[in-house]
This record gives sequence, structure tokens and C-alpha cells, in this order.
Amino acid sequence: MEPTPPFSGDTRPPYFTTGAPFAATSAPFPPGNGRRPAANDDFSFKELIELISHSLRVIRAKWYWGVLGALLFAGPVGWYLFKRPVEYTAQTALLAQSTLDKVIGTQAESGGSSDQSRENNLRNHLSMMTSRKFGTRLTASFTPNEKTLIAGPYLKPGETISDDFFQDFFEGKIAIERERGREYYTISVTHQEPTIAILVADRMAGEYLNYVQQEYKTANLEGYTLLEKQAESIRTEIAKVESERLDFRKKNGIISRADNQSILTERLKRLDASLSDIRVKRSGLDTLAKQAKVDRARSKYPWENSYLAGFANNELLRQTLDQQMAQRAVLASRYGPNHPKMREVDSQITGIESSLQRNFDVAVRDLEAQLDVASQNEKLLKKEFDDAFNSSIEIEKLASNYEILSAGVDSKIITLNALEKKIGEASVSSKLPTDFMQIVDPAYLVKRRVPKKVLYGLIVAFLAIGAFLASPLIASVLDERVTGTADVEKVLGLGLLGGIHSLKIRPEERAHVVRNKTDLVIAESFVGIMGQLEIGSAQGYPKVVVVTSALPGEGKSLVASNLASTYQQMGKKTVLVDLDLRRPTQHDLHGVTQEKGFLVWARAGCPTDNLLDPARPLGVRKLVDGTDLICAGGAEPQPSQFFVSTSMQQLIAGLKSGYDVIILDTPPAGVFQDALMLARYAAARILVARENVAPVVQVKQVIEEFAKANLPFLGLVLNGFVPRHANKKLAYGYKAAAKGYSYGAPTKAKSSSQPAVPKPIPAKG
Repeated sequence: MEPTPPFSGDTRPPYFTTGAPFAATSAPFPPGNGRRPAANDDFSFKELIELISHSLRVIRAKWYWGVLGALLFAGPVGWYLFKRPVEYTAQTALLAQSTLDKVIGTQAESGGSSDQSRENNLRNHLSMMTSRKFGTRLTASFTPNEKTLIAGPYLKPGETISDDFFQDFFEGKIAIERERGREYYTISVTHQEPTIAILVADRMAGEYLNYVQQEYKTANLEGYTLLEKQAESIRTEIAKVESERLDFRKKNGIISRADNQSILTERLKRLDASLSDIRVKRSGLDTLAKQAKVDRARSKYPWENSYLAGFANNELLRQTLDQQMAQRAVLASRYGPNHPKMREVDSQITGIESSLQRNFDVAVRDLEAQLDVASQNEKLLKKEFDDAFNSSIEIEKLASNYEILSAGVDSKIITLNALEKKIGEASVSSKLPTDFMQIVDPAYLVKRRVPKKVLYGLIVAFLAIGAFLASPLIASVLDERVTGTADVEKVLGLGLLGGIHSLKIRPEERAHVVRNKTDLVIAESFVGIMGQLEIGSAQGYPKVVVVTSALPGEGKSLVASNLASTYQQMGKKTVLVDLDLRRPTQHDLHGVTQEKGFLVWARAGCPTDNLLDPARPLGVRKLVDGTDLICAGGAEPQPSQFFVSTSMQQLIAGLKSGYDVIILDTPPAGVFQDALMLARYAAARILVARENVAPVVQVKQVIEEFAKANLPFLGLVLNGFVPRHANKKLAYGYKAAAKGYSYGAPTKAKSSSQPAVPKPIPAKG
């Protein structure tokens, strides 16, 4: 029994039973529109590695741009550097040991201010060394012969030696450096002659020593004069303030602040003590007087009030009254009330009681009189205390003013003493040699660890490498063509069906790579494309596949031809229809004539009877591998009229009745609308783009136009890519196929002179 051809009457994907690489769960490229799921915005290490890998692929693909960039950028720099004459550097060092800060008083007592002042002085040396004034002095120190030797190598034709030339020379060839916080100055002089470099360095150090010593000596004398003037002015002010202080003291009778303060304090203490005593006494008298009045009004004999009871002879009268009352009681028991003795006793009792009442009244009045006297004394003492206190404040004010005058005199005396000390230091310093700067090292030639020629070579090499790496990347950014080095899916937003690497065979053989078994790698690539069509297309057999491109010359006809051979070898009855009526190529690729074909059929009235008969106008031809071919039948500048007719629908329906797969080779969709018209008849649409040929903008435009018409492409086939330049999706598949790792292929296919295309595997069931 004959094995059932693959896919016949079966709509399952190819290799469904064998676990082939294009099964629905293991497809290397996503079906549908090929858009990737949204990625995380964080830049991961993996993405960094991918970016570096992509950059390396771009550099490898466009290495010629790198070579050109290196030549254009590093070449002129190297020519300029190596053309320059060799210059030698001489160095000398100066050590600053200044005493001027002590003379003119710029050094403060605090450590921070002292450090800042010292740093400012050291910076002043740098400013003086680089000033035009010192440059003029340095120029004048050279003899005419020395000036000629210095300027000779740098004079331009027709240029003469001048002061401006030397000023520019000193600015460009002399460098002075100092580390912050250190007193060492390094002077570097560059010249083409080593002896001249040493001469200029030594001369500059010596001249600066002379210059700065002269400047400091002048400043020292000026500082001495200024200090003398300040001291004389302060002496005059001290005499004036001292006279004012004596006059103030005489006028206000001020002994001293301490003595005045002591007298006032003692007086205030005495008055305060007396005032406290009289206040206590007045308070006590006030209490006694109030209580005495209350007791006197309440009782005829207020003996419970101690003051009233003890006033005058009240105690004696009380005893006498008690005796008389006792005697009367005795006499009353013997005599009647009118007895002379009784009347005498009553008379004595009445007199004693009158005396007691009078004494009580006098006691109350006496307390009130004492209270009045105490209140008057308190008021007098309070007034005296207030007057004394106010007087002490006035005297304190006078004493404060006096002390202010005294403090002014004292501060000026301190300032005068400091100035006189500095005047003495200035006088001594002016007689000492000005040795506060000295030459540490005489000028010597600097021996560089890396010779200048080697350094120049390293610079040029670094620039060349940088230009070699950057130029391809810049060229890639500016290049708007589809390239295998980029992530095609991300750039175009379309899934990648597969890639066909560059074919190193004759052009007439490229359309028959699968048929003639020329290259196993290419054959495997078309098997992968077919597998993607099986996975991505929801429609079963028969199915129509449209193959187009954005521009002419991208290899769509070659892809359509080899794809038809692939389907045919996989057991599917396939017909290839050349509908590129503007520039048909399939008849040339397969070596047949165009006496029959689509245009012949259309111009004959589109007959549908015996449509697939080779003798009929459509002229179906059987090719070597069993694939049927329908040629264009000529060229037509305006073929759109045929594609929108009902006859075209009848043709597609007739082809579906006789074939499993119908592949339509259409004109470039980026130039003509023919492919878009034919796309509505297809179950799958394939866009072919040639690497480094198809513009990204135009390819995107074609994709968008088909998407707007609700006829999206199933995916993109990248044609003519260079495997070593391609991204990993293309490169991995190429490497695997190149090493014989393919499904259904012999294990020694790589070494075979004619690699075999995998045989069709019948579907089970």
C-alpha cells in the first residue's frame, strides 16, 4: 500500500507526529504578527550582553566603515603628531619661605586664618610668575643672541622677534605648578633645543628671585612707613582721650568705679535695714492698736489685752480694786449701805474704776500716736532709700562713661604696643638678607618614562580603535535599510519567518536550490519557512500564499520558486503562478516560453472549462520536481484590471480544486498595488526583504498598508543575509544546519558532495 502523502486531507501542522522543530509548542519564531510581549523597562545584564553582541555584529558587518573612519580620523591626528618636531622639557623648583606676613601684619593668631593667609601668599607667587610685568622683565634679561636662539625654531617666515612674541612663547612653553598646601613651585620649560630649555628655566628662576626680593623689600619699607604713621596717629588719639577722661573725672567727682560702688552699696544697705525695722515696728503697732480698740469697745475692763492691762499702773489699780471689793464685801455683812465705812469704801472703789477707765483710754491713744510716728518714719526712710538708689544709678552711669573712656585709652594703648612691636620687627627685617625664596633644584632635562613617539603611537592607536568601533555603529544608525544584525522583529514589528543566507552560486541556479539539492542549509531554511506557514495559517488545505516584497530585486521570485519546490517535495500538490505581470521572471528562471500563461488566458476571455489542461490558454506546465508553473504569458503595464475581476476569483477557485498549495508571485508591494489586490485571495502573505537593500521606512509602510486593509503579513523572510553578521536567531539556525543538525537529514550530510533534502514523512492516521 502506498504511503499517504504528508498533509493530504490533513490540516495538522507538518511533522506533528515526529516532534519536528516547527511544532506548535516549539517554533523558533512566534507566529501571527510576530510582536513580542511587553518587556520589562529595567535594563538587565542580559540586555546589556545582547546590546554588546549586536554592536559587535554591526562592527563585523560594516568593518569597511571602521577602516575608513580610522583612516579619516586617526590618520590626520597621527600625521600631525609625528610631523611635529621633538621638544624637550627642562624643570627647576623654587621653595617659598616668606617673612613678609609678620612685617605687614597679614598673619592672624588663629590657625585657620593663618593657613588661609599663607595659602593666599603662595597663590600670589603664581600670579606674579605668570604676570606680563614679570614676563617683560624676563624678556629683558636675555641677550640678543639668546633671544635669537630661543625664538629661532618657532619663528614663522617673515616674522621678527618682538616682546609680544616672547609673551606668547612664555604662555605656551612655560608651565608653573604647585600642590595646594606646599611651598614648592615646579617650573617646566619646553623647547626644541634641550640647552635652550635649561637656559630659560634657570633664567626664569633666578630672575624671579631677584624680582620678588626687590618687590618684598619695597613692600617692607612701605609697610614700615605705614606702621609709623598709624602709630603716631594712635599716640595723638591716646593723649586726646586721656585729657577727656581727667576732665570728666574732675567734673563729676568720680574716684573710681569700685570705690563709688562700695560707698553706695553700704549706704543702701543701712537704709534698707532701717526701712525693714520700721516696717516691722509699724506693722506691730498697727496690730496692737486695732486689737486694743476692739477689746476696749467690747469690755469695760479688757484685762485679756496684755498691753492695756500692763499700761501705766493698771496692774496696781487692779490689785487695789480687788482689795477694796473684798473689804466692802466684809463690811456689807456687818453694816448697812449707808454706813460711813460703806460709803467710804464705795467712794474709793469708784475712784479706782475711774482711774482704770482713764488709763485704758490713754493706752489706746498712746498706741495710735506711736503708729503715726512709725508711719512717718517709714515714709521718710523710703524717700531717703529711693533718693539714694537713684543717686547710685546716676553715679553708675557716670562711672560707665568714665570706664568707656578708660577702655578706649586702654585699647589704643594695646594697638600702639602691637604696632611698635611690628615697627621693631620691620626695622630688624629691613636689615636682614631677603632669603625667603631659594632655588631647590637647578634646571635639568626631564626624562619621560614613555617616549613621546611611543605616546603619540598609543594616542593614534587609541583613536584608530575608537574610530574603527564607532564608525560602523554610526553608519548603522544612519543606515535605514533592513539588516540581519538588528532585531528585525523589534524594528519592523513583524514576525520573522526565516532567513535565506547569501547564495554563492550562479544566479540562474538560485531559484532551484531546493529542487536541485544544491545546499542543505538553504533547503532547511525553506523547510523552516514552510513550517512557520503551517503554524501561523489557520486555514487548512488548499491554501493560497502570496509572496511579495517592498522593492524590486529583493529575491521574492527566488523565494516563491524554492518555496513551491519545498511544498512539492513535502507531498503537497503545488502550483506556482507568476502574477508579476509588469516584469515576469518565473519563465526565465525555469527556462520555459510564454506563449501561454495568465495574460493569454485573460485576453482569451478567461475560459474556465478544462482550466488546468496544458493545452488550454492558461498553459499549466509540469516542472522537473513535479511542481506546476503558470507563467505570466507576457507583460502588461496596467494589470490591475485583471485582479479585481470575477474571473480572478474563478481562477483561484479552480486552482484550489486541483492543488493543495497555490503560490502567487506578485509585483513589489512598495511600488504597485497589485500585491495588495491579490492578498485578499490568500490565506497567508509573505514579505521578502533583502538585507542592506530594503529601506526600513518603505518596508514599514508596506506592512502598515496591508494591516490597514485587514490583510496582515504572516511574517517576513530575510533574504541574502550574511550568517556571521546576523542576529542569533538567524545565526544559530544557520550554524545548526551547516553542521548537519537537521530533521530527516543524514548525519554525514555536511561532508556529502550533494546534501540530500529531507524526505517527506507520512502523517499517521
